[in-house]
Amino acid sequence: EDSFQVLRGYQAGMADHGVAIDPAWIFTRNEASADKCGEALRQWLEMPEAIRPTAALSDNNHGAAGLYAEAARHGLEVPKDLSICSIGNNYDEYAHLTPALTSYYAPREDVGRYAVESLINIIEGGDPKDYRTPVPHHFIEGGSVKRL
Repeated sequence: EDSFQVLRGYQAGMADHGVAIDPAWIFTRNEASADKCGEALRQWLEMPEAIRPTAALSDNNHGAAGLYAEAARHGLEVPKDLSICSIGNNYDEYAHLTPALTSYYAPREDVGRYAVESLINIIEGGDPKDYRTPVPHHFIEGGSVKRL
């Protein structure tokens, strides 16, 4: 479900900025596989240059790493040729990426803490709907997104 929430947010953000979405830009997968994100990039590279994406948002850091690897295989430079941003909770595992990954980051410890607090409150009689609060997160500005 998280991936679909990311997709809905992407769609809303694009609409807020008046940018039409080509359905061919959206690549969904059923697993958190770096190879699957690489497959998305290969499909995008087959598109006419005029409609080819120049930026990618991955719903996890592992997928972003797959985009980096596939871009390199095709001689593309991040961010010169492809900007990459991710959403994830394991940023430290991908700190080796060059240039540094730009990411919205929610630490795993915070995710776990919120999950336990919510569970205890629900066990104690709280309404589950009251505990659908977003986990605090922060933006890490790496070097993987090109300014236009």
